[in-house]
Amino acid sequence: MTALAASYSSLASIWDVGFALLFGVIGYAMRRTNFSAAAFIIAFVLTASMEEAFRQSMIISDKGFLVFTSFEYQGKFSYASIFLIIGAAVIIFRAWSTYRSRNSTIN
Repeated sequence: MTALAASYSSLASIWDVGFALLFGVIGYAMRRTNFSAAAFIIAFVLTASMEEAFRQSMIISDKGFLVFTSFEYQGKFSYASIFLIIGAAVIIFRAWSTYRSRNSTIN
């Protein structure tokens, strides 16, 4: 209740109370699903700069999305493709380990 009163008193706006309630519900859902709040906050903060960098990359490159998947671009080694491979490997490994742990508890 104190948080709602504080959100209203900052600008005397009911919209601030609505946002406080909305993010409270989001936080509750994140806690119930064991979602990392730190990862969400980092992603929320970095999204604008990542979007700007992505837009600049698309404007500079003539290849479009292929600039992220080719191992060589204009004679230089592409680090983006290595990060894509590492990301795919992590996703596959997590899915595989989750599948194994669920099957081992069933048997």
